Amino acid sequence: MSVTNKQLVQTLNTKRVQLMAYIRAIVPDYHLAEDVYQEVSVEVVSHLEKIQNEKHLVQWLYRTSKHRAINSAKRKGRQGMLLDGALLDQYEGCLEEEAQELTGPRYELLQNCLGQLTPYARRLIHLRYSEGLTGQSLSDKLDRKIDTVYVALSRVHRALRTCLNKHASVNKESLHG
Repeated sequence: MSVTNKQLVQTLNTKRVQLMAYIRAIVPDYHLAEDVYQEVSVEVVSHLEKIQNEKHLVQWLYRTSKHRAINSAKRKGRQGMLLDGALLDQYEGCLEEEAQELTGPRYELLQNCLGQLTPYARRLIHLRYSEGLTGQSLSDKLDRKIDTVYVALSRVHRALRTCLNKHASVNKESLHG
């Protein structure tokens, strides 16, 4: 039995962050990594009937992402690959294990806490962690002073930590209560 379109969309949505991190380990340029992710997302549709289950789908996505990212880096003439092939294979295994931890209740809790942030705070988190902007580049993108950006990031981190800790203590009480 092959994977359904619905399962494909769900898997692409839940694995996006991990796949992007994996691709960016090969090609550090955010926009090139995004292009690779989009190519893989389109390509998987034509291979869907050959993919047996969700685990096979995830393996296919990582393997294809690796090959497309390496090819893309070569095509663009980029020598900035961060990890060599052997290390990528080890990294791929670790990512799959980590991905299991980033689904379910912990992932939902983080998504819930992110959803409680202001739109500006969510944008700040997106620019910092999804696009990888830091320091002056983050400041320039937001058109804010660098100190203002650092203070805002600090406040966002504190708000997330408070939210996560609050929900973690509630979950502990419900388990022991």
